[in-house]
Amino acid sequence: MWAATAAGCVLALAACGSAVEIPTALSGEITLLPGTAESNQAQPATGDFAVPEGGPPPRDEEVRRASQRWVGLEVGDVRGLERVLTNASGLTLYRFDRDSADPPTSNCSGECAETWPKVLLGDDSRLFVDEGIDRAVVGSIPAGNGTYQLTVAGRPVYRFSGDSRSGQANGQGVGGTWFAIAPDGRKAGADRGGNRNENRDDDNRNDDKDKDDNKDDNKDDNKDDNKDRNDEDRGDGNRGRDNGGGRNTAESVTLFDDPGRSGSGAAQGVSNSRAGGDGCVDIPRAGRASSVSASGSYTLYTGRNCTGRSVRLNGDVDDLGDRGFDDAAASVRLAPRG
Repeated sequence: MWAATAAGCVLALAACGSAVEIPTALSGEITLLPGTAESNQAQPATGDFAVPEGGPPPRDEEVRRASQRWVGLEVGDVRGLERVLTNASGLTLYRFDRDSADPPTSNCSGECAETWPKVLLGDDSRLFVDEGIDRAVVGSIPAGNGTYQLTVAGRPVYRFSGDSRSGQANGQGVGGTWFAIAPDGRKAGADRGGNRNENRDDDNRNDDKDKDDNKDDNKDDNKDDNKDRNDEDRGDGNRGRDNGGGRNTAESVTLFDDPGRSGSGAAQGVSNSRAGGDGCVDIPRAGRASSVSASGSYTLYTGRNCTGRSVRLNGDVDDLGDRGFDDAAASVRLAPRG
């Protein structure tokens, strides 16, 4: 049974398997149901199906309310990690090291919550919990405006705005503080001794020789600044040479406001789910990026619609200032959507 705490856990599981409400002042009328969203015949365009390609929290009020009608909690496979929790659309779910599990407390708000949307339920929502997940570790905490944030083993649960489809875990290890969450609430990719795996998700890096080639390319790029400056000055002349839609082209990037890919500062995820046929995506907060985390190649541009001065990059970049591109990126070319 979920224990009632001062932090406001709002659900409990009765012996018969039905959901009962814990009588606290912060309790909502959330109903827990075993099984998946599909087995419970969840309506299309509601709950997790309202934002199937992830991204930041929905701006449209109708979509936002629809997305909070229910949440599905399932177990999925992401290569390079142990099994992870996903929502009903298959998007990987995460935990934040700076949060507290006792009492359950979220320390991500404002711009942080734009990059890492909280998994929210409304006051009378349904929560579908699939097989393989111990319902005793699932709970929720008040998140304001009549909503509740899902918790697992006391850990508040989030999505990553840089994930756009199942099997991705682009947020794994970001800033050394964000990790996919395992079914028991621990960090996916951590051993049972509790040691963190600080490496990025292997599923979003190439598993063969091309991965090493990308790293070598990155080192070569950093050593040859003069060549890169010439490439940048060509501007749109770089279009087409960067991303041919090959398997080494990034499908998403995370842009950090601070150098060093710091998890403590603001960041924004950009994925090809919002790209046109050529893979070009305008960056929501233009001119703010100082470092980048990515798996594969991509091209940054100073202008909207992938125009202006450009720089082609591979993988993580700790300081865009070294490339003459600090606070300059307004758009990015990624892999075209398949």
